[in-house]
Amino acid sequence: MSELKATPGPYIREGETVYALEHQGDFEKDGSPRMVNRFYCQVQGVGKNRGAGIEERIATAQLFAASWELFEALEELLRIDNAREESGLIIHRMPAHIRKKTHAALAKARGGE
Repeated sequence: MSELKATPGPYIREGETVYALEHQGDFEKDGSPRMVNRFYCQVQGVGKNRGAGIEERIATAQLFAASWELFEALEELLRIDNAREESGLIIHRMPAHIRKKTHAALAKARGGE
């Protein structure tokens, strides 16, 4: 499994824009940490009357903003499921089709297909 090279979350959403901030190391005059933009992504529609409307663009930005937490949750889910198997104390194991989808989603997040 390859290492994830993405910008760590959490990601912040404002309207159709998603971004991640990081502490630059110094502080503002009021004592708050000086934050710099690590990346930003704006969801845009293309073409008049053919592109995604504002509601769809915002919903897509919401999903993207949640992606880091979703990624971490899937990793934790697999870690727990693997630990159950290794311990021999399997009461309820994740169904195979869900496990397959979880592995596929994590692989895609790491650049696979």
